[in-house]
Amino acid sequence: MKKKLFIGLGILLVIALFVVLNLQKQKGKATEAQVEDVEARDLTELVSASGKIQPKVSVDVSADITGKIVAVAVEEGDTVRTGDLLIRIDPTQIREAVRSAEAQHLSARASLEEARASLEQQQLEWQRAQGLHSSASMSDREFESKRAAFKLAEARLVSAERSVDQAAAYLEQQRDQLAKTEIRAPMAGVVVRRNADPGEIAIQSSLSIQVLMVIADLSVMEVEVDVDETEIPQVAIGQAAEIEIDAFPDSIFPGRVTEIANSPRNETSNQGVDFRVVITLAEGLTGLRPGLSATAEITTAQRDSVLSIPIQALTLRTKKALEDDEKRFGPQLAKAGVKTTPFTFGSDVKELEGVFIEVDGRALFRAVETGIAGDKHFELIEGLAEGEKIVVGPMKAVRTLRHGERIKATAAKDEVAERHGNGVSVSVETD
Repeated sequence: MKKKLFIGLGILLVIALFVVLNLQKQKGKATEAQVEDVEARDLTELVSASGKIQPKVSVDVSADITGKIVAVAVEEGDTVRTGDLLIRIDPTQIREAVRSAEAQHLSARASLEEARASLEQQQLEWQRAQGLHSSASMSDREFESKRAAFKLAEARLVSAERSVDQAAAYLEQQRDQLAKTEIRAPMAGVVVRRNADPGEIAIQSSLSIQVLMVIADLSVMEVEVDVDETEIPQVAIGQAAEIEIDAFPDSIFPGRVTEIANSPRNETSNQGVDFRVVITLAEGLTGLRPGLSATAEITTAQRDSVLSIPIQALTLRTKKALEDDEKRFGPQLAKAGVKTTPFTFGSDVKELEGVFIEVDGRALFRAVETGIAGDKHFELIEGLAEGEKIVVGPMKAVRTLRHGERIKATAAKDEVAERHGNGVSVSVETD
């Protein structure tokens, strides 16, 4: 029995010794990280979005009458001037209608002349009857008959005039229909799309417009992009943009924001909310075609020579975590003479955004206020001074560092240190 007891105690002693040794080993183990000086640099905030190239001005050409297409005068890619013939629709039936309308108009005019002559005759008869009736040389019955004949002649003239007007209007309508059998260019430009061929039927409809051709002015092009709802507040009319077009990988095309939609595009539950933004390219560019894929980078803000911090250095710490760190490391910081900045929490603030700085071998959390976001750095509004060293990586160190921990600096090896010549790597040790 005693033998088993001694064996059990021996096992527990070995386990305890292993745990102590392991803890001491872990205490001496360092997590490498890098620090970088707070520096002033130029920052540019960009909003990137993709879309398609399109002409600023284009016109859909459709038919105003229904009929068979007998001729198409242009090909896709042709340059046209205002008024040039594009498409001819079979005019046979409409020409017959015009001839019939012309005949009706002539007949109505002839009837009008007859009505005028009849009125003149009845007017003379009526005037003569008035003289005879006043001298008692004509009976009342005959007098009333002459007056009725005169009034009827007046009415017939009015009717004949209306018939002429109606015939003229109908003739004008048929001539207008005949003119519509020739579809002409409404503007000068390039035929960028042709959907019509001889033998097809052109259909005029108010419900569904049949686009036969598209003519565009290719001298001024634009790109229509979709900007995410989280970035649309930064975009404004007049902002400069650089456009990369897939078909021209070695070229950058300048432009400016000229239109921002007030309402989002139709979105689904599985997609984000996007707003349409139009960027007009500089005039004089050649070789661009509608429909080319493009990516635009809109410059939404610029700052010259402002303090900045790397994006990857920014982290969050909760109120509870910082309070726990103060309790654990506060006495050590005071003993070491390391000055710290008190944390300020509002009534509804549960966490702070900030960075870790290196002071006298300690990692201290410092709340910061940031401005615009550049490609790799945030603008620093408040919280740090130029030259202070901030922990920039690796991400594990940024995520797990505790306010007040001891850190040990080693030689930096990352690209940030090599580029700026001021980075040093640090090791983290727990107390």
